[in-house]
Amino acid sequence: MTDKPFNIDLGRLKTREKDRSAQAVEKTDRAGEKLGFVTREPQKSAGASQAPVPDRHMPR
Repeated sequence: MTDKPFNIDLGRLKTREKDRSAQAVEKTDRAGEKLGFVTREPQKSAGASQAPVPDRHMPR
């Protein structure tokens, strides 16, 4: 046993293999939706929409 019972190796936590099976992803998605998190689909980019270009061929 170590002298520091709450000493956690953060490097090992970041690099451990995670379960990426379809069942695990579905379970995680359902739990996230239940807690109010949004879906995984990418959102549209946030930015100003472009103004329409006037038709320069039309006479005034």
